[in-house]
Amino acid sequence: MKISCAYVLFAASTVVRARDDPPLDAKVTCEGPSGPAGQRRVFLDLDYAAFEALGAPPPPGPPGPPIEFSLPLEDSPECMPFKHVYFVSNPVGHPDWDGKGNGYGQVHLDVHFYTIPIEERVELMGECGVQPPGAPNCPSAIPANAPFYKLPPAAYTTGFFNQDAFFGHALPMHGLHMVPNVDAEEGGPANCVSTGPKGNWEDCMDQQLSILMPPQKFVDAGSAATWIVRGDESRRRRGREDIPWRPVETCEPAGCTCGEWTDGVSPILLSFDGKVYGSEIMPTVAHGARLGEDLPNPFFKAFPAQDKYMTTGYQPTSTYSERADDRLHLGLVLTDEEIEATPVNNACEDSDAWVKNGNEDADCKWVAEHEPRCRTKGTMPGTQGKVMAWYACPAACNTPCTDSASWSKLDEPLKTCAWASFFPDKRCDVRGQDGVTASDACPAACGS
Repeated sequence: MKISCAYVLFAASTVVRARDDPPLDAKVTCEGPSGPAGQRRVFLDLDYAAFEALGAPPPPGPPGPPIEFSLPLEDSPECMPFKHVYFVSNPVGHPDWDGKGNGYGQVHLDVHFYTIPIEERVELMGECGVQPPGAPNCPSAIPANAPFYKLPPAAYTTGFFNQDAFFGHALPMHGLHMVPNVDAEEGGPANCVSTGPKGNWEDCMDQQLSILMPPQKFVDAGSAATWIVRGDESRRRRGREDIPWRPVETCEPAGCTCGEWTDGVSPILLSFDGKVYGSEIMPTVAHGARLGEDLPNPFFKAFPAQDKYMTTGYQPTSTYSERADDRLHLGLVLTDEEIEATPVNNACEDSDAWVKNGNEDADCKWVAEHEPRCRTKGTMPGTQGKVMAWYACPAACNTPCTDSASWSKLDEPLKTCAWASFFPDKRCDVRGQDGVTASDACPAACGS
């Protein structure tokens, strides 16, 4: 049995609901276009000195629990659809990381803006299906955690993807953190490359663990975790309470490097059980200190626009961070005009048999993780020839479900609407039973 390093990265945190006296002298603010900045924006207003103190070197010992609190956004029609903010500090950062300070492995904050009330968020996503002892996240490999990893249709998550490395990016109380595509580009903080023994993100985890938890290592202990203190193989201890904590300045190399988080801020999309529930600004403490120094003050970073939205209201266009005297603002700039929600067509169901050509593990769930995959070629039993993902995976790709389920080319039952969709210019004039053309029977396949 291999003990997973991810299960002991952070101390457990306490659920904190709405606070009358939140830490950091925090308050949530909504401003319309007629406000002092001439922009519609929603943000958390913090005491800067208290914020800056979050980046101070921690005392000896394991990192303590994060600071977290929720604040309602009441009677704020100028900032709909957002209904509350949920603040969480990350005292040692979180994956993606490599032990060298790259990736998201820096002291930073998660400032979540949710479109549902606090109580509804707690009820929906307050607990993992299964969360191993000490685990900060809801591990993606555990089937009971599937609601955290069920993705919305791709049109509702444009510009973001599910980063499935590091045991998944879903946390209780948070939901799933979908990472911006730009962060996964070469050199970005969500792009980790390894030449180490495992050849993947696990090498990054090993490097990070060599800093977070020196000088111990995990070994197989049968029914319980056992630690062996390096340099003294005779000392075996159960649990972690009595193990000395000796921080080090450099990690043990395992051949992994993540990209640099150059500006120290990222937009994040929040989802749960196939629905988008919020938007987030994720800034480092160092980002706040750089405002007005080597970064503009205020600072804006584009928030990818979705092709479609699940809630009607003013939608994010950029992150917003600003030093204002002894205060710090962290939030979102919103659209000038209200954008109407587009209902999800729940009648559309993805094929459970379609797979990418040459890769049987790449199915419609794989397609749903990244919108460009909707243009992938694949195969589907019961249909002759190749079938594009956009047609086989309508829920993932938000394809209209309007085609006949019974139409096929005359005397060729395997040449269905899916067959017509692959070469619509040539195949949509083909006639089927009773002389009906594919263009009439298969409007989604033929674009008619």
